[in-house]
Amino acid sequence: VFKSVNMKPTMIRCWNPIDKDGSRYLLGDHQGQLWVLALAIDAGTKKVSDLKIELLGETSIPSSLNYLD
Repeated sequence: VFKSVNMKPTMIRCWNPIDKDGSRYLLGDHQGQLWVLALAIDAGTKKVSDLKIELLGETSIPSSLNYLD
């Protein structure tokens, strides 16, 4: 099954998992915008049931990302 989220066209330059279970990712694009992508994972089937994306803000254009808990 195909899943997608609405966002303006951009090039994601780097990403990094936030959670150990792989349900949230930090994304950085070519314009310096920082996003978080959340995956809703069905516990029974272990498949992605929904996607949500949220713009966190703007920073310098990233070449790598690290999430510090």
